[in-house]
Amino acid sequence: PPASIAWDGRDDQNQIIQGGEIFHYQIETRLIDGSVTTSARRLFGVNRSNPVSLRLTGGAFGFNSSELSPQARDALREIAEILQRHPEEKVVIEGHSDAVGSSAANLTVSRRRAETAAAYLMDLEGVAAERLIVRWFGENQPVASNSLPEGRELNRRVEIRGEFEEKDKIDIRDQFRSTPRVTVNDEPLALDPYGRFRKTLQSENGPVQLAMNDSQGRRIETRIPLPRLEIIQPRGELQLPVNSSRSTSALDDLVLAYRLKGRTEPGNRVELDRNPLPVAPDGTFNADLTLKKGVNLFGIMVEKPDGTRRLTHLQIEVSLEDEKMLANGGNGMGKRPEAKGQF
Repeated sequence: PPASIAWDGRDDQNQIIQGGEIFHYQIETRLIDGSVTTSARRLFGVNRSNPVSLRLTGGAFGFNSSELSPQARDALREIAEILQRHPEEKVVIEGHSDAVGSSAANLTVSRRRAETAAAYLMDLEGVAAERLIVRWFGENQPVASNSLPEGRELNRRVEIRGEFEEKDKIDIRDQFRSTPRVTVNDEPLALDPYGRFRKTLQSENGPVQLAMNDSQGRRIETRIPLPRLEIIQPRGELQLPVNSSRSTSALDDLVLAYRLKGRTEPGNRVELDRNPLPVAPDGTFNADLTLKKGVNLFGIMVEKPDGTRRLTHLQIEVSLEDEKMLANGGNGMGKRPEAKGQF
């Protein structure tokens, strides 16, 4: 995929996502072979900050005055333009004063300043009254020292901001969680505590439809064409005569040689117990097997040119029939012992 993917900030319903909430995203990729894979589902928070924030200080108001200066009117006009772009935003207008004079007088002048700013927004800029919340605090919330002229000028102010205080950044302490699932040929499979699964397929050489998703929402749906593997021989049960003159101990150490024959698609690679086998142009292959009494296990690997592999265990069990009769005398009156192989 590309290094970065542009996003317009809209959800699946083409709506702009809202601030102050948690969302999730997931990337889906469709491959040329028809497979579909998705990334983990990730959570992210959208921090909300106020689009409206203004402090009218300095020359906005004169001493003991609530009349707006030209500079204050220009600033309020810009606030009105922002409010037009955010029609759902409510605004808090707060009036403040310096500490010169009585507390009651300062509280009154701070109220007049806040009401003057609100009236300008309503009467001259068309902001609806229900969107404005007016408060006043007099000299009780200074931002600078009232002992200096410069500090008193800063304290004579009106603060305008969105109704909601700027929120802390959303802290994502967890990630998306879902139940891991696996289906093979549309059949759900049980998973062990480590997420492993196993399935015995009825069709040995047909493609496998595989779908998996993990606890974080990663998902893959794909069709796996398995390499063909046919064991021509050995097949089923086979009985071979054994020299009756052998002793019981010799029979216990019985070793047989047998020819393995198989077939796959032309061009595939075949290994027997990690040893490469020659594959004929028609896809057939063969190898000599050394068999001992008991269970003999061989590993066969077939690989397609695209790298798809198939691993198969070939189990051959060799047992002796009538060996007890031989051990009890071997006088020629019993049946000849036979080696029996189950493949």
